[in-house]
Amino acid sequence: MFLGPENTKSNFTRGAAAKSLLLHVSTHAVADLANPENSRLVFSPDRNAEDASYVFLRELYDMDLRHVRMATISACDTERGRLVRGEGVQGFSRALLSVGAQSALTTLWKVDDQATAEFMHQFYFYALNQHQPRAQALRLAKLAFLRSSQYSHPRFWAAFVLSGEGQTPLPRVISWTSLLLLAGYLYIAGMLLLWFGVHRRRRLHRA
Repeated sequence: MFLGPENTKSNFTRGAAAKSLLLHVSTHAVADLANPENSRLVFSPDRNAEDASYVFLRELYDMDLRHVRMATISACDTERGRLVRGEGVQGFSRALLSVGAQSALTTLWKVDDQATAEFMHQFYFYALNQHQPRAQALRLAKLAFLRSSQYSHPRFWAAFVLSGEGQTPLPRVISWTSLLLLAGYLYIAGMLLLWFGVHRRRRLHRA
């Protein structure tokens, strides 16, 4: 996870993205409909640089994302692009799937930042916590928004589209709480085994 000044192009392109099972990029995006290869994602400036850096759509084709089960580009217009006959829309999902990602979640138009953050919370709740298939998790997140009082208008939720694999759940992610509980259980089990071992040796020694 890279936040703030660590959310740089170099960290993204130098293996960090390729090593992730779940790739989530939350940033700003620029869609270039005239020249889709110049559509780009905005990242923080690299060290000693003043201006923001960009990952262009054409650069994604040089990456290897075969390890990525799902790539989410949480930004505006990431599914917009020029429609090429026989190929489809030249958007970010096409590039992500081409380099190996199993599925991609992108947007059809400009989305509200606060609504998008809440939508992602809903989507990952169903996808990871409830372990729903990806397409079903997206459907349930949209239904939750549709039934809400604040974000029921389609402009808040209808922009999100899933491409690629959608029928299988995402890999289970162990939370820190679960990990700590598991470590605690293993520690207690180890101490009990050690105690029983010592107690048994003492009994055998006395016999």
